[in-house]
Amino acid sequence: MCAGGIFATALGCPAWDAAFHGSLVVAIVSQKGNYIVVAADSREVDESDTPIDDKSCKVIALGGNTLFFETGTPLIIVRRGKSWNAQDVARAVYRESKKRDARDLSITWGDRALSWFDAQSEADLKSVSEAKGGIITGGFINFKEGKNPSIQTQEITFSARNHTLTRGLASEPPALGQVMFSGVGKNLIEEFFAGKTLRALRAFSSVETVHRVGVNSRVDARLARKAIQFAIANETGRDKNTIGGPIDVAILRKDGTIEWISRKKACYALDEAAGRR
Repeated sequence: MCAGGIFATALGCPAWDAAFHGSLVVAIVSQKGNYIVVAADSREVDESDTPIDDKSCKVIALGGNTLFFETGTPLIIVRRGKSWNAQDVARAVYRESKKRDARDLSITWGDRALSWFDAQSEADLKSVSEAKGGIITGGFINFKEGKNPSIQTQEITFSARNHTLTRGLASEPPALGQVMFSGVGKNLIEEFFAGKTLRALRAFSSVETVHRVGVNSRVDARLARKAIQFAIANETGRDKNTIGGPIDVAILRKDGTIEWISRKKACYALDEAAGRR
């Protein structure tokens, strides 16, 4: 008898190859609203939380003026039917959009994600959902009409208790000078930026005081990196293996330019080229 899995066939045998997940993304919005810093780890794990590699690209550029990030289960490879790829959907949504407003992009992406997961069985949904029901979070970042910074997220969640699949805001858009984070290790990111424990004070003291968050883009880039490193170093239990590897860091500025402070070379191939339709 075959083990269960995503897209189980009528014979009861799994028709899927793999489901990959994991991620931690940190974003800092400047106090003046003139830049946004985004950082992410590189760890990819399988459905049993066993590390696969540290080469995953959690943040990609769309058209040169928009960033997309993902946490949760961004990739499910199946043998039959259409596989799930959060970045493929993001690129398609961006290409087809006329306004390319972060909110509109995120809602359209969320609708398509909901449609894909809604076609799966409850057993399959439960197998890829986290403890609180989260399956996948996708976020679009740009400057609304070239003026205000905008981080818009959508999360697909499944409730085994209520037998429901839903789409909605993963979190409220952060205000100026605020920090936003998504994925595993969120309690540690909160601890880091609160700066009240000895280990948190030691971690960011060499970078800048926490009261200076959102003032200098270079400092914020280092802080975002340090925050993820802090989570990697201090995470315990089930999530310990799900974050790690090199940390990609980008600065999106009000003029629409993206500066990569650090990035794996292979990730550039995943970007959606500017002007492509």
